[in-house]
Amino acid sequence: MTQDDAFNAVDSRKLTAEIARELCVAPGQELVSPNSPALVIPDLVNLQTFRPEALGIGLGEVLRANVFNICKVPVRQVELARSFKLDPDGLVALSRDLNQVKDKNIPAQSAIIGTYNLQRNKMTVVVRKISLESSLVESIVTKEVRWRCASPGFGRPSFSYTIK
Repeated sequence: MTQDDAFNAVDSRKLTAEIARELCVAPGQELVSPNSPALVIPDLVNLQTFRPEALGIGLGEVLRANVFNICKVPVRQVELARSFKLDPDGLVALSRDLNQVKDKNIPAQSAIIGTYNLQRNKMTVVVRKISLESSLVESIVTKEVRWRCASPGFGRPSFSYTIK
């Protein structure tokens, strides 16, 4: 089984729903208010290539849907290359030119930026909620998906995974 086959067997809705639930609740606070300004959510990028690739585009779509449905806030989709940059060390950073980020056509106070890193038998997803005003990280959620294939001496191979 290839890594792509393994990830296709993982329930990305469950993974991104867990991320959304944790992002929407700040420690000691209630769920984000429905009157909150929109959140900007670009596609997730591969930490190795700094590009969304097919997996990041798919994860971004499902994350936007889950944030919208779970957090009950408006969501704005933007292209990562237009509004945000990744530095060479793989850390997510807002552009230094805040005027580029604060486009009048994208009224929002926070962005949710995510990366994924594929390794052997696992994927790590890190998602940050960042203030567009101050560039401060408001919350960070990390999830790890581990998968395993077992091939018994007889019968069909089995596939299992966990999300932690």
